[in-house]
Amino acid sequence: MSLNISFLQKLNPYVIHCFHNAISLKFEKGFKYQPRTVYTYELEYINYGEGGMVLNGKIIDVREGDIIFNTPGTAIQGIARYSSVIILFAPIYSPGLENDYPVQLEIHNNVGCRMMEIIPEFRLPQIHHPLDGSEFNTLFSNFYGNFLHKSDLYKLDAKISLLRIIRLLLETAVPPSVNHNDPDSKYFTNIKQAEEYIRQNFRLQLYVSDIAAGYDMSVGFFTKLFKKYLGQTPIQYQINCRMEKAKELLFYTSKTVKEISYKCGFNTDKYFETLFTRLEGKSPTQYRKEQTDKYSNCCHQ
Repeated sequence: MSLNISFLQKLNPYVIHCFHNAISLKFEKGFKYQPRTVYTYELEYINYGEGGMVLNGKIIDVREGDIIFNTPGTAIQGIARYSSVIILFAPIYSPGLENDYPVQLEIHNNVGCRMMEIIPEFRLPQIHHPLDGSEFNTLFSNFYGNFLHKSDLYKLDAKISLLRIIRLLLETAVPPSVNHNDPDSKYFTNIKQAEEYIRQNFRLQLYVSDIAAGYDMSVGFFTKLFKKYLGQTPIQYQINCRMEKAKELLFYTSKTVKEISYKCGFNTDKYFETLFTRLEGKSPTQYRKEQTDKYSNCCHQ
């Protein structure tokens, strides 16, 4: 995956908590346990068994050695039967995150709000299937052990270990399968660079013709390749990036719909509301209320 070098230079991870999650081992294979919403950044290492997860409505298989990276706002539901080590963290330190460690996976919403306001977007491969997971197994096992038996320097140890995990994930990330016998494969790197550019600048008014020209491609050929490798057109990808950010802001902040529409690059709030309703099946206001109600119910269970 392409790296945001300027962000990596600022990377100063703060470990919020670490869990050993073995609840699904108590149930029969295929049992689905209570869904939850991720309120911080998470790295989950499957250290035993196999099962599944539902991530934002998409079902994936997981097995021993897999690593799952989730960002704030991800809807997740585990499917037995596996155990895992879960690290909750913020990629950039803020004094506002220095609270008592949570007693459950969902940290308080006000902490999530602060994170959305002060921390820029941070990405890793969401699903990682390392060919050789021995080093990851050692890193996650030691991380949990050090966190559990907190020494005087455990915060420093946790930061160093987390940085090593992130570095290894970036080093071993495998891009989507590309058939190198395909004559179009030579353009794959260009398309990934274009994807990163659109993601970083989704708020701006971008022109596909300008991006395509930067790679000496026609608009039609560039769009065909973009859809071939990413499953959507450049315009669809930009809209999806805007929608993803809008949903985060609706849930984690108290900004008005109008403020969010402009912050996400829409010219008018009316167009934003119409498009959001068409794509999500509910208005921005309805979405905010549903997510708030889900969080409230979760906190009171």
